[in-house]
Amino acid sequence: MTIKKEFKVGILAICALLILYFGIDFLKGSDVFNPARKYYVRYDNIDGLTVSNPVMLNGFQVGLVKKIRIRQGEPRPVLLQLEINKEIVLGESARALLSNNGLLGGKMIVLESGKPGTTLGSDTLLAGVTPGFTSMIEDKAQPLVNAVTHLVNNTDKLIDSFGPTVKKLNDALDAVARLSNSANGMVANSQSDLKKITENVQALSKSLITTEEELNKLLKKMNVLGDSLSHADLAGTIHSLHRTTDNLNKTIIALNEGKGSMGKLMKSDSLYRNLNASSASLNALLVDFKANPKRYVHFSVFGAKDKKSKEKGK
Repeated sequence: MTIKKEFKVGILAICALLILYFGIDFLKGSDVFNPARKYYVRYDNIDGLTVSNPVMLNGFQVGLVKKIRIRQGEPRPVLLQLEINKEIVLGESARALLSNNGLLGGKMIVLESGKPGTTLGSDTLLAGVTPGFTSMIEDKAQPLVNAVTHLVNNTDKLIDSFGPTVKKLNDALDAVARLSNSANGMVANSQSDLKKITENVQALSKSLITTEEELNKLLKKMNVLGDSLSHADLAGTIHSLHRTTDNLNKTIIALNEGKGSMGKLMKSDSLYRNLNASSASLNALLVDFKANPKRYVHFSVFGAKDKKSKEKGK
């Protein structure tokens, strides 16, 4: 018996459809050769959960989300159909928790198997939501964000309060700049004076050096004098000075008492009277000499002969 070509094509098409159907399920994560049980769970919001998202138990994938339906008007409008491996036994109070799947924001269902030693009496699971890593970060970061916002606001207020101070600081800097310019001008104008002052300072330094040399010489001489004095007989000199002073005192006492020629001269008035008398006689002689000079002076060209003749006439 020969098989017609149309029959062969039909069988091939059916096989292709079956392979396509099971291949799509396999690509979606369904275990074609291991039948699964269907469970249902209701949520208010699935937060981006899609069909084929995994169902996890203890970190191991045991199923996937098969269907998602929306039933408006009901308390929990989102109905999920889950396919879970028949080998997984769920007990009473089993829950399906909506959770985050990694840092990229994916979603998954995490199973809680319920009370051990019991069997779930229906195909409906309790719904729940677990905070994912992103939610935890958001919860932890929110106080930090609030604190940063508060800090930024306080910083803005502080900066605003510094406005007048900044203005005063700018004015001060401008004043310093003007003062610096003035100082530069003064320095430029007084360079010649500074040069003269420098020259005077140099001259003064030289003079001080010379003075220091002279002082050194004087100190050397004083040292020599000090050495000489240290070797001199100061005690004998002082004793001799005392004797001289005593003799002088005795001489002065003798003069005061009128002893000796000088004492008599100082104490007796006879010498004074004699001197006055001699002075009076001398004055009278001078007056007579002026009045009669011929009595005292004889002048002649031939004075010698006249003198002889006069002597003869006598």
